[in-house]
Amino acid sequence: MNMTIASGKGGAGKTTFSVNLAYALGDRGDAVRLLDCDVEEPNDHLFVQPQFTEKESVEVVKPAWDETLCIGCGECAKACHFNAIAVVKDKVLIFNELCHSCGVCSYVCPTKALTEKPVEIGRIETAPENQPFFFGHGTLNIAEAMAPAVIRNLKKYIDPDSVNILDASPGTSCPVVETVSGSDVAVLVTEPTPFGLNDLKLAVGLTLKEKVPTGIVINRSDGADEIIEEYAERVGVPIVGRIPFRREYAKTYSSGQILTKEYPELKENLLGIFDNISRLPGTVPPEAEEEEIFTVKTGSPGALPAGNGTDYKEITVISGKGGSGKTTVVSSLAMLADNKVLADNDVDAADLH
Repeated sequence: MNMTIASGKGGAGKTTFSVNLAYALGDRGDAVRLLDCDVEEPNDHLFVQPQFTEKESVEVVKPAWDETLCIGCGECAKACHFNAIAVVKDKVLIFNELCHSCGVCSYVCPTKALTEKPVEIGRIETAPENQPFFFGHGTLNIAEAMAPAVIRNLKKYIDPDSVNILDASPGTSCPVVETVSGSDVAVLVTEPTPFGLNDLKLAVGLTLKEKVPTGIVINRSDGADEIIEEYAERVGVPIVGRIPFRREYAKTYSSGQILTKEYPELKENLLGIFDNISRLPGTVPPEAEEEEIFTVKTGSPGALPAGNGTDYKEITVISGKGGSGKTTVVSSLAMLADNKVLADNDVDAADLH
């Protein structure tokens, strides 16, 4: 069985559940594989403490530009659906962090000024001899964005004869979609708070659109879970278990210890939750709720009105999600502007440089 453990937000308890379920199943003799698919920030190994004995590189192809062959026609930029190429003043700007390695740019280039070159974007590390379960994780290199490619390589270690626990990254972005894809069941870990419910709705929408049977685990349950129960009943997604809110659990977890080793009652609880999860594969999940539809105006909006700045003007470029082309727009504006000062305020993942 392939089981993806996901959550709509970080800090809901996804890793805690994944690691301790792997130990609970492994200790009773089940064949288990724990694969940490949060390749941008894997942390299962902090608790498992594995001895990695096998490592492999993950490579993709990315475009390389030969200025001597380029005629500045712009066909590459027109063909790229991911805003990874811009042509400004006959110069081709390539944003590798946005590139999806599809190869269309080199295919449409009439002069073959763009060629594909292999680039390492991450690595896979596995510990086949780890006890009581096989462990593996992927790591995406800094400044790379192709997390799904690393996840696909990690998923090659899925064993059809084992219980495969895939610990997904938080949220509902492309890496989570890649992890959930092909799973027999998705388990969404949440907490009984308004913020937990908001992010749970996003995660449920994702898994139901992927047609994956889905169950909910309420972490930090204090007996007042109505906010999650009412939503779960409305959308037809079962609550497969609850993990009680206990201070000693948090204290043990924060010290890096395995909860099932210290609290036998929690181990039995997790095994009971697993029994409930095991009934979901093969069932037909409910339809996803309809989303709010936004009307987008078409056509050119015309030029924006000029500001009243005399010494300088500021342009702030923002987007609601990654990969929409913000970096491409900023870099192109910088190439066109005179007396420019460029500030990259994406301090978590600065990539304009």
